[in-house]
Amino acid sequence: MKRPFADGTRAVVFSPGEFLGRLAAIIPPAWHNLTRFGGILAPAARDRPAVIPSTPVAADQDPHGHRVYCWAAMLKRIFGIDLTRCPRCGAEVRKLAVITEPQAIRQLLEHFGIHGPDPPSKLSAFTNTGQDLTYHPL
Repeated sequence: MKRPFADGTRAVVFSPGEFLGRLAAIIPPAWHNLTRFGGILAPAARDRPAVIPSTPVAADQDPHGHRVYCWAAMLKRIFGIDLTRCPRCGAEVRKLAVITEPQAIRQLLEHFGIHGPDPPSKLSAFTNTGQDLTYHPL
């Protein structure tokens, strides 16, 4: 204790259950802000908009204020690959189609001579890799 209580108590002895109960009471709830506001600054205060300026949501943000990037912008930002421009002439690239069927994707890749690995099977993680995985106790 930093200071004794008004009655002169300098130490407090708790049972293990009491100690854990008091300790749990001061732990903040998970996924909540550590700063709590009350009065006019409270989130549900009626007059809060008069005190706190509202920030408009930008076009490239979702309602929670997170930035939203398309996949091409993410690739450009992270890897420096600009997929929105033609590498030969520099013209803007247009999206012609979005292909999601695995068979159609496989046919296009084969047509262009791009042969990737076969998709993994569900049991591939459990197949034997050639290593002896038997347990030998010491």
